[in-house]
Amino acid sequence: GKLATLTEGVTLHVTRVRVTEVSLSAEASAQFDVEPMRAAAALLGDVGLDSIVWAGTSGAWLGIAHDRSIAEAMSLAAATKATTSTLAMLDGCRSSGFARVALVTPYVDEVVGRIITNLGVQGIEVVAEQHLGLTDNHAFGQVGPQEICGLAARCAGSGAEALLVLCTNLRAASHTAELEQVSGLPVIDSVVLTLAHTLAI
Repeated sequence: GKLATLTEGVTLHVTRVRVTEVSLSAEASAQFDVEPMRAAAALLGDVGLDSIVWAGTSGAWLGIAHDRSIAEAMSLAAATKATTSTLAMLDGCRSSGFARVALVTPYVDEVVGRIITNLGVQGIEVVAEQHLGLTDNHAFGQVGPQEICGLAARCAGSGAEALLVLCTNLRAASHTAELEQVSGLPVIDSVVLTLAHTLAI
C-alpha cells in the first residue's frame, strides 16, 4: 500500500535509547535527555545517513523546545538533517490544515494533560480524547487493534477535523482504514507520519 510505496529504495538503520516508563516523574523524563539521543545519533551517523529521527513522541508532553534541542543535537552528531515524531506530527497537522483534533494515546491523565496544553500552544485544539492510563512502554505495544479502534470510535461526532494517534508504540499504522471508519475522521498516525516526514526533510 502507501507505506510500501513510500519506503521503496529506502534503507533503515536503527538503534535505540532505553525507554521503559512514560510518566511525569523525574526518572521517566530523564530517559529523554539530549545526551542519550546525541550518543545514539553518533552511532548511526557512521553509516552516512540522509536524515535521522527520534521516533518517539516525548516532545508532545515535555515541550516542543525540548524536541528541537534533541533534533539539533542529533543533527550535529550524525552530520545530517534531523527531526522527531512530535515535530513530524506538528508539521503534518499544519500542512493538512488540521486545527481541531481528537487524540488517542495509551498514556495516563497527567501526560495527556501536558500533551493537550502543548498542542494548544502550537495552535492545535484537542476537542476529544481517549487514553488507556498506561505507563509501561512495553504494555503500549501489547494493545491490540480492536482496543485502539474502540478508543477511536468514542471520538466520533466530536467536531474534530482529524484523529491523532499519538504514540509510536501503538500498533495503529496497519489499521488506519478501520480507525477512519469507526471515527469518521482522517487518521494521523505517529508511526506513518514520522516515516513520511523523515523521508521528506
